[in-house]
Amino acid sequence: MWGGRAVDRLRRRLARFADLLGAVRDLDVLAARYAAHRPIPSDAAAPGDGFSAEIAARRAAALEALRAELGAKRHRAFLDDLVEFVETPGRGALVVTPPAARRTREHVGGWLWTGMERLLGWQPVVGLADAVTLHGLRLEVKRLRDVLQVVGPLGSVPIAASVATLVRLQDILGGLNDATVAAAAARAYVATDAWHTPSLLTDEQ
Repeated sequence: MWGGRAVDRLRRRLARFADLLGAVRDLDVLAARYAAHRPIPSDAAAPGDGFSAEIAARRAAALEALRAELGAKRHRAFLDDLVEFVETPGRGALVVTPPAARRTREHVGGWLWTGMERLLGWQPVVGLADAVTLHGLRLEVKRLRDVLQVVGPLGSVPIAASVATLVRLQDILGGLNDATVAAAAARAYVATDAWHTPSLLTDEQ
């Protein structure tokens, strides 16, 4: 186990980098899906071309932010700190008393129940949670799925149905995240004058 201010600082920097990288990836997904559902040949003009440009512009801005972070002194310092942490034995390790030796199968039940309790703890807030909060639920679902897939071979109870249920929930939450990204791009596009074209609106409208 690791802890302390140095470890917390590394975690915050990793989270920041993951957010910047995720912003580019989300817009890549949106662009690919929009292109796949484009109703006319890609070499022909279409009313939706402005929206495609909006997606491209937002991705370019996200990519620029990522590149700026990669070139920043704080990022180089972060990489130096990360390398030092990884290569220094015991760096950031918490002093704990090792428990008595136990068989792995004696831990499995606790791992699974803990995962289920953490997942069920989201139930009161799901109806009110925003997309950012629900992304945390998606991570919780993934943790429980990973535990199931790791410990499944150790037991005799089939886990395929449970894993499939968690995969479906992950897909739903992932789709919600993609829809949130698409909605943000659409709102930004509609807020401009680019979409007010003769092919979409007549003078009377």
